[in-house]
Amino acid sequence: MRLLVDFSLFRRNTNFSLLFTGQFASFMGTMITSVALPYQIYSITHSTLMVGLLSLVQLAPLLFTALIGGVFADRYHRRLLLLISEAILTLGSLMLAWNAHLGHPSLLLIFLLAAFMSAFTGLHRPALDSIVQQIVAKKDFPTVSAVGTFKTSFAMIVGPAIGGLILSP
Repeated sequence: MRLLVDFSLFRRNTNFSLLFTGQFASFMGTMITSVALPYQIYSITHSTLMVGLLSLVQLAPLLFTALIGGVFADRYHRRLLLLISEAILTLGSLMLAWNAHLGHPSLLLIFLLAAFMSAFTGLHRPALDSIVQQIVAKKDFPTVSAVGTFKTSFAMIVGPAIGGLILSP
């Protein structure tokens, strides 16, 4: 039993290294946004109800697209699905940043972009999970699982902390 995560897979598999690095950056951005959007909604409306509504607006499209995301991942080119969804998520993030820098940010635009980005996250995840199995040897699956858990845990702790630092005066 190993006590430390084996990072040698990154040297042996360039495709996995590139995919992991991109997904790490993307997930960090998602975690930062998970702090920034509710904060922005509250600072605009001073309503905890609107903050809760944001979560509902993000959940509904995610549930719908997560159901069809697996079908898309099986039917269409996974790499292309990942590239398109990441590009759209990046564009959504840029639009959220642009909106935040306006004199009076649009609340409607925040809700629409949050829903739209959540929908693409539902399409993105099945393609990501299945493409990893195609680019990594079966013997490396335990390592992939370990570094994936490390990535998720790290980003879920550090991402919101960075988000808080960015929002602090």
